[in-house]
Parts: sequence; structure tokens; C-alpha cells
Amino acid sequence: MFSSDFFRLIKQVVFSWQVVGVTLVLIIYLSLVFYVARLYHRPKRYGFSAPKKNRKNAETVSAAPVQVDEDEEDLSLEGD
Repeated sequence: MFSSDFFRLIKQVVFSWQVVGVTLVLIIYLSLVFYVARLYHRPKRYGFSAPKKNRKNAETVSAAPVQVDEDEEDLSLEGD
């Protein structure tokens, strides 16, 4: 009969108002803590990003005049 008395005692302890109240308070507290942690979470940046090109260098390179050789001027499609 030890096991039936033991299980009845465990049932009374688990369903007592003190245990239920403390469990509810802990659930509310932990949900608030996780909410605040998620609110202020900053995403971590992993990996390498491509180096940013300087706009001045990109514009000066693209704006440079293109020199055409005489051989390139004579190139044309056959039949033109």
C-alpha cells in the first residue's frame, strides 16, 4: 500500500495551490524575459562581404577615353 499512498501524496503536492501559483508565475516571468531578449536581439553577421568600391575610382575608370587601334577600325562583318 506504500505505492498508492505515495502516488496520492504526489498528486496532492502537484495540484496544491502553492505549486500551481508558482508554476504560473514562473511561466509568465520566463515568457516576459524571452520576449524582451527577442526584442533587443541584434542579428549576428557571419561571412565575408565583398569590398566596397570607391565611387570616384569607378567613375574615373569608366569615363576614361577608349583608344582604338587602326586594326580594330578595319574589323567588320563579312557582307557589309
